[in-house]
Amino acid sequence: MRTASTSFSRWLLPVYVLLALYCLAAAATTEWQEYRSWADMGSYLSLTDFAAWNMASSQQAVLLLTVPSVVLTALVLALFRYLPVSVPRGPLWVVLACHIVVWAAFILARVPLAAVVSQSELVNLLLQSDWMRKLTLLIEAPMAVYMAYRAYGANLWHAQPASLLRTRGNTPAMS
Repeated sequence: MRTASTSFSRWLLPVYVLLALYCLAAAATTEWQEYRSWADMGSYLSLTDFAAWNMASSQQAVLLLTVPSVVLTALVLALFRYLPVSVPRGPLWVVLACHIVVWAAFILARVPLAAVVSQSELVNLLLQSDWMRKLTLLIEAPMAVYMAYRAYGANLWHAQPASLLRTRGNTPAMS
């Protein structure tokens, strides 16, 4: 009998995998488009100008990166309850650790540190927190694909691999 929880768990993992891959692609695109200039800008912008530029560009990235990241974290937490039985929990714990690191880096990088560190150290801290997010996404994306493979991989190929080379009448296709 199909219940609401089984139908929910049926679409939860594929949505999680697609969103994890989207976040990786969005982070790479953002790196290519915008964040590479942080190190260059830090050398000629004042701390006030750099902070204003960072706030303006952060507002643009909220819909692109932050909202999907919040939804992705919620999906990871939901997977702890609705993970298919065929998927081991180890990769999910690795993914949760990645999310904890990402949100800790996000919070620490947004704390007002202007009085404590110099301008160049602040730029380096922002760059390092951004790379921490990308590194965890590079860990999370393969884990997500692996979990999807464990959940759905056996169902992708109903036929034995050798039978794919046979034609009608069970004769080999190539002689």
